[in-house]
Amino acid sequence: MPAYQLYLGALNCRTTYDRIREFDIAEFGPDRELADTVRQLPDLEGLAAPLQLQREVAEVIASMPPSIRNTIREVMRGAIERRVAVTFAWRPGYDFKVEVTEALDSSSTRGGITVLLESRYPDDRRPQGDTSG
Repeated sequence: MPAYQLYLGALNCRTTYDRIREFDIAEFGPDRELADTVRQLPDLEGLAAPLQLQREVAEVIASMPPSIRNTIREVMRGAIERRVAVTFAWRPGYDFKVEVTEALDSSSTRGGITVLLESRYPDDRRPQGDTSG
């Protein structure tokens, strides 16, 4: 969905090496819900109606399985702590999915973390109790 890509593009401007530590690591603690953290992020640059989009993204995050939400939260905690850039991307898919890769620093360049998220489009509802397969 273009809105996810738009939101994540703006978020990626805040998760660079130079800016990742602007996030409060406590907001990504194990006692915090990731959707609540997203709802409370300061405005992201370049977004029209950022708060509406932020609420919509937070609703999607809240609907994700806990394993996915916790993975994203822990990636952010580690990145803030180690000052590693994170790049987020989204693509459509059947179920929720997260894929995390990390390229380590080398002698000539810095590494970084890539988080690829996958989910259905918001209007593409999951089958409820469909046992006909």
